[in-house]
Amino acid sequence: MCGVRELRLCLYSSARLLFPLPSSHTFLDWSTLSRYEVRNRANSEPGQRMQGIRIEFEWFKFIDYGVEVRPGVPGSLLSQVNTELLVGLGPREAALKTRPLDMSPDLYLELAKSQPTLAGYKEFAKRYGLLTDPQRDYTYQWPQLIMNMRNLIDLIRDTGNWKIEGEKYVPFDLKMKFGLRFVPTSADGSQTALSIVPANLYNALVLQCVSNRAGGGEVRSCKACGALFETGRTTGRRSNREFCSDKCRFEFSHRNRRKKQ
Repeated sequence: MCGVRELRLCLYSSARLLFPLPSSHTFLDWSTLSRYEVRNRANSEPGQRMQGIRIEFEWFKFIDYGVEVRPGVPGSLLSQVNTELLVGLGPREAALKTRPLDMSPDLYLELAKSQPTLAGYKEFAKRYGLLTDPQRDYTYQWPQLIMNMRNLIDLIRDTGNWKIEGEKYVPFDLKMKFGLRFVPTSADGSQTALSIVPANLYNALVLQCVSNRAGGGEVRSCKACGALFETGRTTGRRSNREFCSDKCRFEFSHRNRRKKQ
């Protein structure tokens, strides 16, 4: 696998994913979910499709996480400021290897819904892992990363949030870290596979968010509780769905019936 590099994703008004290559559209699909491959092949125009590119991502999570406090560096301007880290408890070998993107087709929404508190960080980490490092994260990063995800979701939900210059939407650049994995898939080496490997969970969630939107997914607010949820082919939910769950739909209908009585 190649070393970690910087990836720039340019989002346009159609919300397609573009790499900085002249006139070439790249559609991404998760390697273990066949519906992404079907979706991307169906939506890409002839001559603009790059075959065989997948997102492959494995991460680690621990059974529990604790807080480690590091004292300020003597002699520095922040010598009196302690730094908190969220740390996986136990040796790294005890961590469970997972594929978090396969656990949920809209996992990025879970991060956006997370409470910017230490308890909220722990709850998310125990389910999916830390955001930037498998074993330890600085807690001061989490509020900004959660806010960044919320802002990204707001951007792709409504083209009214896009900047316009000269009657055209201005591309929105996302700089990310990733690796490239290139491997033969046939015995004679005639067939190969190219995969994008995000450097960490946060980068993977950003890719999931914009890739889902490029494939026709839409983020909506539940008519009953206001929670965000995704519709479209990426999730199997109808594009005109109004409720995040059957429970909310039933409760909403029940409240309306009571008002009419």
